[in-house]
Amino acid sequence: RRAVSGRRSYVGACLVSALGVALFAVAPSTAYAVAAVFVVSGLGAIPRVTATIRVNRRTTSNVSATVHSMLSWSENLGEIVFGLVLALVAAAVSTTVALLGAAVLLAFAGAFGAARDGD
Repeated sequence: RRAVSGRRSYVGACLVSALGVALFAVAPSTAYAVAAVFVVSGLGAIPRVTATIRVNRRTTSNVSATVHSMLSWSENLGEIVFGLVLALVAAAVSTTVALLGAAVLLAFAGAFGAARDGD
């Protein structure tokens, strides 16, 4: 039961963060943009913490450091690659479109987390 709730917290945090980024992208006023920033910043740590807990539960102590390192590496690589892609989209089209693209990526991460089995 705990693994399912861990998955749910990961998925929920990704989807609410996606909604916050989308709201920030199309915010009609500064107040809405600030509210969206608070939503996204408040939930930003949940996927990382959930991933750490899931790795610790699913690996033995002799390989957990390697798995954590690989998880961190892949996260950093994703931020670099998708950050560059979103920066190019922002330069070529608009910042709003790039932020909406980031929201789609967050929603996809949540959907991918929901689809994973064996937890």
